[in-house]
Amino acid sequence: MIHSIESLGIEGAKSLNISLNPSKDNPDEPAFELEPHIQGRLLFIKQIKGESCPVYRNMAIKFNSLSEEYKVPLSSHETKDNISINANVVDKCWILEIDETISQGSGFIIEGGLLVTCAHVVASKDDTDKPVESCIAFRVSNKSDQYKAIVVHYDKHRDIALLKIDHNTHKFPFFRIEEKIPVKQNDKVSIYGFPDYKPASTYVGCVWTRVVNDFIASAVTYYEVDKVLYSGNSGGPVLNSNLHVVGIAAKGAVDGHKLNAFLCKSELEKVIATYSALHSDS
Repeated sequence: MIHSIESLGIEGAKSLNISLNPSKDNPDEPAFELEPHIQGRLLFIKQIKGESCPVYRNMAIKFNSLSEEYKVPLSSHETKDNISINANVVDKCWILEIDETISQGSGFIIEGGLLVTCAHVVASKDDTDKPVESCIAFRVSNKSDQYKAIVVHYDKHRDIALLKIDHNTHKFPFFRIEEKIPVKQNDKVSIYGFPDYKPASTYVGCVWTRVVNDFIASAVTYYEVDKVLYSGNSGGPVLNSNLHVVGIAAKGAVDGHKLNAFLCKSELEKVIATYSALHSDS
């Protein structure tokens, strides 16, 4: 059940579980809720095997990183959001390092193999109207595999850049862009990235936050959130409960902005459409 949430999201996993167990979809019974059901099973395992049991601990860490509301106990050093994010998310998040500016940002892979980040992450030090030609991209789960990522599209106005990893033989795991569920005020979303990356780091940072409101700045749509975002978060994916992309981390109040906000996924879709149109003949 935890694996189904990792791969399908909460609602998809719930539908799958009901289809495999039709008796749970009984109109005469209370609506089946998957998360509290898993929580109850895990608490039972904890009661029988103990909190230090590796089986319980591994499942609990995964579940706590997936569920917005329902959590199970873990020792204090394991309850930090940043410690354990499921591998399904980790392998889709990338660290971007730009030699020219000695700067670092976050990025993520989407369907089609494009690597998405913020334009300001790959902006040239000498001319912010232009990007660097390329940067180094790697994942925290396998730092030894470092790739050259070439900037193939740069939209300074929307603050979005698209890159391609210079590697012809490997297909990387990717996030799907949310197609059906719109972001609304008060929604909870998770923002992934590397706000304080160090060479010894072994985790992807995760912030659970709530959408405060949406706003338009220079004809670009953003969503404000109620948690602080840092510069290293820039370019990281913003995911809904289905683990689908609903935006890109872009503005942090600690970096001189008035608020913390992410770019709406519709802005990313516009940039992808423009890029596709320009390369339709190639």
